[in-house]
Amino acid sequence: DFSTFIHRNPLILMEFYAPWCAHCQDLAPKLREAAAIMDGMDLPARVVFAKYDDSNEYNRRLRAGAPEVYDFQSYPALYVFRDGKHERYLGGRETHEIVSYM
Repeated sequence: DFSTFIHRNPLILMEFYAPWCAHCQDLAPKLREAAAIMDGMDLPARVVFAKYDDSNEYNRRLRAGAPEVYDFQSYPALYVFRDGKHERYLGGRETHEIVSYM
């Protein structure tokens, strides 16, 4: 489930998105590129890039039932999870900015 996934991975960049969202579609290739770059880096912990389709009611209810609070009003919403604790990512949306932040 959602909470188990968060707690099993020490470092995650999670995108809450909707398939119909144009901004999400624009961000997708940049996230893929950032993931590929970071996959080739020698890092102390593997960075997991994850997507969460928040557009359907079932997934929204799962997220709402999680003990963590995710406060966003629009897509895409990015969160960084480090050892189970989360923070909203408000940095730049270019590949190099994402890699630099992580």
